[in-house]
Amino acid sequence: MSARYDVRAPRRKFNASFESAPGLGFAAGQKLGVAVGGVAVGQMALRRDVASGDIVGDLTFATELRNFPANFPNVTPGMSVTVGSLGCALR
Repeated sequence: MSARYDVRAPRRKFNASFESAPGLGFAAGQKLGVAVGGVAVGQMALRRDVASGDIVGDLTFATELRNFPANFPNVTPGMSVTVGSLGCALR
């Protein structure tokens, strides 16, 4: 999994993505919760990539899409992002 948060005032964008090989416990149609700094901000629905057969998913929020949740936290370097039970830290 990976996550990225970009700010180019006044615009901002957040993306979390997930990829797993088949047979590792994840399935198309499964939903994984996404949290930023311990705050639940949404869910991503997993799907099977037709070309590779991998299980993939992504969640994007962007100012131009006007879809940032009201509870999205103020992001700071090192803040944790979790997708299901997997996690990483923003730089």
